[in-house]
Formats: sequence, C-alpha cells, structure tokens
Amino acid sequence: MSSETKSVENEFSAADVVSKFFTNLEANQIENGNKILKYWRIVVESIYGNGKKLAAHSKVVDFKNGILLIETDHPGWTQLLHTSQNYILKGLKKYIPEIDVRSLAFRLRGTSASLTKVDESVVQENERKKLEMKFDEEDRFLEEFEKNRQKLGNSEQESDSKGELPENLKNLFARFKDDMLTKNK
Repeated sequence: MSSETKSVENEFSAADVVSKFFTNLEANQIENGNKILKYWRIVVESIYGNGKKLAAHSKVVDFKNGILLIETDHPGWTQLLHTSQNYILKGLKKYIPEIDVRSLAFRLRGTSASLTKVDESVVQENERKKLEMKFDEEDRFLEEFEKNRQKLGNSEQESDSKGELPENLKNLFARFKDDMLTKNK
C-alpha cells in the first residue's frame, strides 16, 4: 500500500465525526437548543426601540442550570440587554415554557467566560460560607466551654479557701451515702 492509501484509511470522514457527536446528545437537547435560539431572536427583536439591533449584536452561547449565557460585541449592548432582562425572561417563558430559563449571564465577544466557571465560583462561595458557619459555631462552643471552666474554677477556689466542698457536691455525696446505707440493709 502506498503512504497515501494508509493515511486515507486512518482518517474519519466528516459525516462519521458528526454522527458520532450527535449520537451522544439527546434529541430533546438539540430541539431545546434550536427553540432557545429561535425564540431568543423573536423576543429580543420585540423590545421597543433597539430590539432588532440588540438581536443583531447578541447571540446565545450556552445554557446550563437555568442560566442562558449571552455574548455581545460591545458592553453597551450588554447593558441594554441587562436592563431588558425581565422582559426577555418573561418572553422566553411565554414561548418555551417547557425550558426553564431563570436568568441571563453575559460575556463580551472575545472573552472566555463560561457557565462552568460561573458555577464553580458559586460552589466555592457556598463552601466558603459553610466553613465560616462551622468555624463560628466552633468559636461559640469554645467560648461557652471557657466560661463554664472559669465558673467551675471560681467555685473550686471559693470552696478551697473555706476548706469545704461546694454545696451541690455535698448534696450529691449525701444522697449517695443514703442510697448506699439503704441498699445494704
């Protein structure tokens, strides 16, 4: 075999690659993606004033965990979309109620912001808060423990200075003595 024939045998056709990619996706994910793209444009274009320009300067990039990531080509378009966020979310809910789009996130074209990074930072922030709460709880426990230890130390010092046991210990020993005397009879 020639080297040309060997290299052709080792290559995959574009159709093979595409079909392998799409067999891993569920059909409803593709359908939902297409619906989001279609209705994004319809809803954004319906915004009074700059709707058509907003749609032309923005595009849907990703959708995860109810968050729709939108890419714009200028921070001004991002700001205008952000101010219309409630309108857009209501419009998407109207057209595609089966897809739970709860919020919008934005990135500027050319940046690498992604929903995965957003999710990781949210998870890290939640973990940090949990640890802070745990440390606060441990601090309160240690403070209470120290207060009780100091109270016990003060009562022992008072009883030592008099040469007597604290009253609560005297009562405990008296009950213990009575119990022993009555059980031995």
